[in-house]
Amino acid sequence: MKILALTDGAVKSATALDAFDGRTQVDMHVPLAPLPEVMAKPDIVIMSFVDFPEYGMKPLLEWLEKHDLAHKPRILCMPKSVARQFSASVRLFADKLLPLPVRADVMLDEVERMDTRLPQIRKQARNETAATVQSTARKFLSAFSADNGDEATTVLALSAATKDVCAALDADGLSKWLEGVESYHSSTARHCMAVAGFASIWANMLGVKDKDLHLFTRGALLHDIGKMRIPLDILDKPGPLTPEERKIIETHPEEGKRILEAGDNTNAMIVDFAYSHHELLDGSGYPRGLKGSEINDMVHCLTIIDMYAALIDKRSHTTPMQPREAYAYLQSIPEKLDKGLVSAFGPVVDAHMEFEMAAA
Repeated sequence: MKILALTDGAVKSATALDAFDGRTQVDMHVPLAPLPEVMAKPDIVIMSFVDFPEYGMKPLLEWLEKHDLAHKPRILCMPKSVARQFSASVRLFADKLLPLPVRADVMLDEVERMDTRLPQIRKQARNETAATVQSTARKFLSAFSADNGDEATTVLALSAATKDVCAALDADGLSKWLEGVESYHSSTARHCMAVAGFASIWANMLGVKDKDLHLFTRGALLHDIGKMRIPLDILDKPGPLTPEERKIIETHPEEGKRILEAGDNTNAMIVDFAYSHHELLDGSGYPRGLKGSEINDMVHCLTIIDMYAALIDKRSHTTPMQPREAYAYLQSIPEKLDKGLVSAFGPVVDAHMEFEMAAA
């Protein structure tokens, strides 16, 4: 079974998909945006909105028709107050209306009525790593796929996900994590989850445990949170950025600092991960041009991971490097990256290479 989930990106709306963690393929997408080919032809469409979309019903109907989705079984999930307001209209384009939040068993019962394969899926063993990847991806959808202004909730949700991310990587290793991560369309969400995976594995290899392991992984999950304030047409641009767009993208460390400092119980180290992960030893980084010992060692470790993950990412407008090639590049710039820390990152690259060879 394949499900296309259309949401407004809010963390609360994404809870409608909690029933499908693990084994069922769920493609999350923001309505009216171009639909990637890999998301086409779902079996069921689930639409989940905290509020009725500002663009209204007609554009949504036209979008569904354009993508040959108008005949697909559709479930709409909305809060009761909003659903009552639009109940007469909703029945015109949804087979079932469910109030948010939706209990997992209720969602499964409704989908089972639409697709007889669901009972078989229910009997499958739960894949905990796939479940964690999927639930974490939904939180990133909130951060990077919609202008919902839900910054504080998103930060809290991603922070709360840290423990599960670490547990999944500890139980199943890097390969299973990356296998799940690579299936997601949003390059920013995919990148952040890959960085978190590499960070957790590296920390484990270095003997970092418990509180510090969670701190490093949480910093990795939140390091690009400032991109919440970058326009979506720049963030997901399929081709190279213009110099003006690049300048806008390079504001994300400062925006991340502002977002994190605006929250309660802000951890200074987490803020520094977001603010300083593009700083380089020779002062050529941004936003402050820090040099050498001005950069915290843990932040510099995250910089190494961030660069490596960017080099290997399968983006539409660039050819990704193979793990060995990307690692060789990191080794070739000792003026920018600490040689000792790059060398210590080598075993993580070896683990990644094993995954790539197994997947080939």
